[in-house]
Amino acid sequence: MWQRTASARHTLYEVPFELLLSPDEWKAVSGEPAATPELVTGRMDLAFDEGDGWVIVDYKTDVADARLLKARIVEYRKQVDVYAACWERLAGARVKEKRIVFTAAPDSSLRW
Repeated sequence: MWQRTASARHTLYEVPFELLLSPDEWKAVSGEPAATPELVTGRMDLAFDEGDGWVIVDYKTDVADARLLKARIVEYRKQVDVYAACWERLAGARVKEKRIVFTAAPDSSLRW
């Protein structure tokens, strides 16, 4: 992945963001209902543009057994999906790939 970032058009680290989503927008990106607007705040660990779209990467430092980690992955995927949807709106560009990298197990990563 570092080779990809080295040749990317733009590479950004630790990108803070904040975006107000209407109840309908929140439901579309999170799958959860909302009665009022939702303020999404976060920090993207890594975002890079390869020309045909952005890649959003979230690093996780969890050290957990496989069963616990499997449960956390569900929540982590939702978080990265929301971040990617916010990025598309803020940057006005397509996110082509989302990735979670587990630092405690460098060979383990999740990509979609």
